[in-house]
Amino acid sequence: GSDENFVSKLSTVHKESVQYFSRPKLGAQKELQFSIQHYAGNVTYTATGWLERNKDSISEDVVLLLRNSGNALVAEVFCETPQDAGAGDAPGKPKSPDTVVTKFKTSLAQLMETISKTSTQYVRCIKPNKVKSAHEVDNNMVVEQLRCAGVIEAIKVSRAGFPARMTLKEFLQRFGILAAAAAGLSFPRARTLADPSGTGKAAAAAAVAARTGSDATAACRALVAALVPSEGKDQKGMYEVGRTRVYFKSGVLESLEERRALLMQAAATEIT
Repeated sequence: GSDENFVSKLSTVHKESVQYFSRPKLGAQKELQFSIQHYAGNVTYTATGWLERNKDSISEDVVLLLRNSGNALVAEVFCETPQDAGAGDAPGKPKSPDTVVTKFKTSLAQLMETISKTSTQYVRCIKPNKVKSAHEVDNNMVVEQLRCAGVIEAIKVSRAGFPARMTLKEFLQRFGILAAAAAGLSFPRARTLADPSGTGKAAAAAAVAARTGSDATAACRALVAALVPSEGKDQKGMYEVGRTRVYFKSGVLESLEERRALLMQAAATEIT
């Protein structure tokens, strides 16, 4: 093809994108020119020698040399594919030469096909120091990377909402022992550990009674109301009970876990 055909094909492909693509109507080289509306402004390109400058065909001699390389990786990268072997078999249809672009497009299509078959997960890497040491951490450098990547802001947003969550069944099974202890249904020291303020015995007894029912949502509401302290704050604002999960404000679930750990430790000490 020629440069004029290239510009004409661009006009055909982008004829609907009039806000981004246009052709000059005047000028000696209007057949070779096109304009693209960039963010900074309109830029006009002249396609004289465009195709010649952008030829990227791979020399057949170089391909054959690389296919016979003693390096197994290089030989595998440039090995002949079934598509290469079958190209040009049709009568009167010459084999189209390989180019860097076609190789790249084929490789990219294979990569996207592989990715579409997987469950993608992203890992954010943080550089700990500038000296490439495995045993040194530059705190300021790490914090700066986290701030630039938006991680700190994401944490702030998460903490402002309900960052901790747990299923209703798991919550009942895990923290029911705290309600039983606060209601005085466990060993003597358990009530102090489960209810340090000493004001939740009645609520804890109600939570224990609710656990015997079949309504998991109601049982969770009674249990979390008995366990989450309310002094100084709106108790309901510290948690929300949904249809399948319980959601907690920052620090609430950690406090429950700490009380549970102390209770389990005291129970083991009491037995021995």
